[in-house]
Amino acid sequence: MTPRYLQAVIKGKTQNDQNAWVIARQTAYWSILPHVGKKRLKPSDLGIFGWEKIEAGTIHNPYGTREALNEELRKFKELTETLDFKPAK
Repeated sequence: MTPRYLQAVIKGKTQNDQNAWVIARQTAYWSILPHVGKKRLKPSDLGIFGWEKIEAGTIHNPYGTREALNEELRKFKELTETLDFKPAK
């Protein structure tokens, strides 16, 4: 499996999971709609998913601070310097 293929598989799985959650929320929305009276309700009022917050402009940094991100980058560089990328004979 190549890195590009692995990336495509992960992206596809993530998209399928997101679609399943959106369908579940839409089903819940239509299920409760007759019971909310005259209130104007949107599916996003039932809950906003993490990827929707990112799309709305909120930037999510899983490492927290810039210093933590720089530390992870430093560790990655150290790791890649120890690897031998010479082709096998």
